[in-house]
Amino acid sequence: MRAVARTRGSTLRLPAVATVSGPEDHPGHAVAWAADFAAGTEVRLRILRELALPEARPPRADEVWLWLGMPALPSGLTDWPSNLPWLSDQEASRTRRFHFAHDRWSHSTAHAALRILMSELLDCPPRDVRLSSTSKGKPVLCRAMHPAATCRAVHFNISHTRGMVAVALSGSPVGVDVEPVRALPDMRQLVTDLMAPEALAAFDNTASEAQKMNLFFRYWTLGEAFIKATGQGLDQGLDSFAFTPCGTARLTKVTPGWGDPGRWHMGFSAASANRTEEK
Repeated sequence: MRAVARTRGSTLRLPAVATVSGPEDHPGHAVAWAADFAAGTEVRLRILRELALPEARPPRADEVWLWLGMPALPSGLTDWPSNLPWLSDQEASRTRRFHFAHDRWSHSTAHAALRILMSELLDCPPRDVRLSSTSKGKPVLCRAMHPAATCRAVHFNISHTRGMVAVALSGSPVGVDVEPVRALPDMRQLVTDLMAPEALAAFDNTASEAQKMNLFFRYWTLGEAFIKATGQGLDQGLDSFAFTPCGTARLTKVTPGWGDPGRWHMGFSAASANRTEEK
């Protein structure tokens, strides 16, 4: 499905982009999201089937709206300039500095898609969406330029990698990550050096190489989504938390100071798992 966005009274298009509606549609990529809700919350996850808000309102505190995009055609990677009209001058300049068309496509698509969705909430052109960032670099709406109530109500995050992008919106702090699933010769060393001992134990207890690869990217994408939701970034340390190695994705250990692990809700999908797991 081509990425066509509805705005109030107009239609916006990203001709180089196709909306992805489920894990079976993103072969070769892993997707994870994490959100900070109250423990016991029944989370409502909505995978957007078009580049548009599912309802004419901000997401509620127990909702995650997730949009996923891939190139509409293999040749679509070279059509990245069609994304530029939606970007700020700074984002367009950054896009042009990437050497490879894959990276230009993914960077411009993720930022254009976010701006299109936020423009629908704010009732303004995508280029007029003003973004700021926290001291740790997490993107937020600029409170000096947009209504304070909307800034408080909407949390968002983006992720982009070669061949896939994601935008997550929620009424609570949220993070998202997408990664290509591929064999890495140093996976065990990366787990040892970067992740919690619980991750290494699960990795060593996994039999096949394919399962080890899936487990690695489960931990990696969930970890990235979690630290983006907290807003702490890599300063938080990927070894300060751990997740269930299979089944429903949830925290089994949380970074000190971040409270009950049960307040964190998350989901993971990968082509090899061929299903979406969520809490």
